[in-house]
Amino acid sequence: MTEFAALMLAGGRSRRMGRPKAWLDAGGVPLWERQCALLESLAPSERLLSSPPADPLARAGWRAIPDAVPDAGPLGGLVGALEAMASPRLLVLGVDLPSMRAEVLRILLAAGGSETGAAFRRGGLYETVAAVYPRPVAALARRRLDAGDFGLQALCAEAVRRKWIVPLPLPESMADAFQNWNTPEDLRNFGAF
Repeated sequence: MTEFAALMLAGGRSRRMGRPKAWLDAGGVPLWERQCALLESLAPSERLLSSPPADPLARAGWRAIPDAVPDAGPLGGLVGALEAMASPRLLVLGVDLPSMRAEVLRILLAAGGSETGAAFRRGGLYETVAAVYPRPVAALARRRLDAGDFGLQALCAEAVRRKWIVPLPLPESMADAFQNWNTPEDLRNFGAF
């Protein structure tokens, strides 16, 4: 596996959840700790953490990266990390994917080359907050951010057209890994961890 940086995205306001998602219980530990440990198990060359400025999530060996533009959703954190990293690729993991597994992330890392990313696709949409983004995406993402276009779907689609990201069909056996916690109802529907 080629060198890569890991980014745990936890910088959002969690408006729909009504409380910070990073602190939700995931099997007895805060969700952000679970996600950091999952990324650590993959041995990234850099560990980056996008978290709210007023509530940094401290963990030894992780570097806090401010969002390039506040309140721009995951794109703000993605741009901040792409511009700050030294590695050729960035593995992104959203804090709100409690069922994500290491083997799913390993497939993403293996699918791209040393300077190519990968993203799963299902139902015409890309899974953008558990994906690998190569360094060339940084300039494209910055332009979209500066233009106020915060959607990751269009960014990912453009990166696929430019052959910077390899699209992967999402097997049904892995679909549960992308179930996210956005609202209190999502927590109720999730069941026991």
